[in-house]
Amino acid sequence: MQKKIKALLPEEYPNGKEILETGKTLGDNVNIGKTLFMLKYDVSSEREFKEKMMSKKQIMYHFQYGLTDFETSKKGLESIYKEATDRGARPDRFGICLDRAMGLPEEMRKSIPRETGLKLNSSKEWELIGQIVPIQPHFGDHIIGSPASVENTINALNAGVTTVGNFSQYFTYEYPQWKDNLTRTINTIKACGIMSRLRDRGVMIHSNIEDGFASQFTDCCSIIGWAMMEYYIVEELIGAKLTHCFGNLTDNPKMRMAYLLALDEIHGKELVGSMVNGNTISATEDLDRNFAPVASYCIFDMVMQMKNPTGHAIGPLPVTELIRIPSWEENVQIQVFGNQLEKEATRIYENDLINFQPVYELKDVLIEKGRQFYNNILDCLSDIIDVQDPLQLMIALKKIGPVKLEEYFNVTKNQKVSARKKPAVPTKMFEHVLEIVDDEIKNLNLSEETKESVKGKKLIIASTDVHEFGKMVISEVLKSLDIEVVDLGSSVEADTVIDEANKHKPDAIVISTYNGLALTYGKSLLANAQKHQLETPIFMGGRLNEDTGEELPIDVTEDLKEIGIIISGTLNNMIQTLGQLNATN
Repeated sequence: MQKKIKALLPEEYPNGKEILETGKTLGDNVNIGKTLFMLKYDVSSEREFKEKMMSKKQIMYHFQYGLTDFETSKKGLESIYKEATDRGARPDRFGICLDRAMGLPEEMRKSIPRETGLKLNSSKEWELIGQIVPIQPHFGDHIIGSPASVENTINALNAGVTTVGNFSQYFTYEYPQWKDNLTRTINTIKACGIMSRLRDRGVMIHSNIEDGFASQFTDCCSIIGWAMMEYYIVEELIGAKLTHCFGNLTDNPKMRMAYLLALDEIHGKELVGSMVNGNTISATEDLDRNFAPVASYCIFDMVMQMKNPTGHAIGPLPVTELIRIPSWEENVQIQVFGNQLEKEATRIYENDLINFQPVYELKDVLIEKGRQFYNNILDCLSDIIDVQDPLQLMIALKKIGPVKLEEYFNVTKNQKVSARKKPAVPTKMFEHVLEIVDDEIKNLNLSEETKESVKGKKLIIASTDVHEFGKMVISEVLKSLDIEVVDLGSSVEADTVIDEANKHKPDAIVISTYNGLALTYGKSLLANAQKHQLETPIFMGGRLNEDTGEELPIDVTEDLKEIGIIISGTLNNMIQTLGQLNATN
């Protein structure tokens, strides 16, 4: 195992401890701005406000917002604030949806196809973020952990944003036209050094563990072990204050409560949380039904904040999230709904209607087995690299990846999904993938002739962004039909897909997409394929929309069909189409 890991790693590294000191020196000259929120509540940081609310067991609220156009986003935020406060709700913080190109150095951004989210084009726009409404802004995605970590972190702090992320994304997110992981790691450590220097002024490095390796782990214990690893890197090696968030991939209220307790224990009972994300995996396209899971997770998240305050703001998710970017009106709707739920949660808590003992027992299992996972990783790597050097450790972990980490350092084997290990406490995503894979296989309506025609074929599969779920399901169903799958992973650029296709000579390419760039990505695939004189069929599925600068992304399914991308809708139809293509070739 150690030989395999060592083969992945560079022979020499820059000195990560010296790079960290460079970052700390940069922090000496950084100014932390004052947002309208700070002025309203007379605080110097979001952390100071949260600590005051925690002492009173006061529930706080979070929402996510940010459209392609700055002025439209500004008007939307103003409308959310006015309408929500007029109706008795009080949103405390909002996360800014940034275009993925914002993670790149400023000089590269104009050449990158637009995706969903804001591109901040000047220091003035950065500074204005905290001056629109008295709700504290939060920069999560594409700041710390990105190639542009240093400049983005300084801009965020200058704007008065004191909770800055997203550390987990260093390990999983990739950026278009960027191949230099060493420079990205150096910039991430420098940015963390800035945050370390300013720790005593209330700044915190935010990490959504479910945006990192946790989204690909099969075991909840691995997730908690990974949170320990992040704590070790950020708090112990770097010296910055870390705040953890979770929730977007966790639907079980018991697990959500146990995660919060486990994270608080990892942080020595001094966790000051950013937010608890809304559960995204229970949403359906029947919007009326989506109020039920929102009510479920919000009530239990609120009760847990009453029982064990950690400062995590509650994040009720608009019911339209699954199908498109929510409008400002839908954000108001769910904030008001969440505010009303707090009254119900209070009655449940004050009447002792929840037995917390099973939650504490689950927390103990997560901590025990998570620590085993964490210790196994550090013990192994300590014989290969300097695990007290943040640069060496971060590069090593990113190179190994989540699948191999579980394969090498977790418990018994499970042969069903990619030779992973059998989870001690299976993640919902793992269980959900297995359930959907089983259902998809049962519901395949394929003739024996079609099955035979696709058997032994080779397909390349990739995701345009960090969302892995759909790709995982497709991959497992295809393997059940004895189709060879070359999985390129997530956040794969179009040119990389075609380069790999030129090398592997697949019978088809399958692309899963989500982030509002379907048409641009499809055109890029075809242009790169033409350069290589490849005529490989290309399938696309997922969220087939394009962010054009209008208020909401538009559906581009027909546009994709017109340029020659195959849109088959269902997995069954895709396989049938693949069989037909093979029959004609």
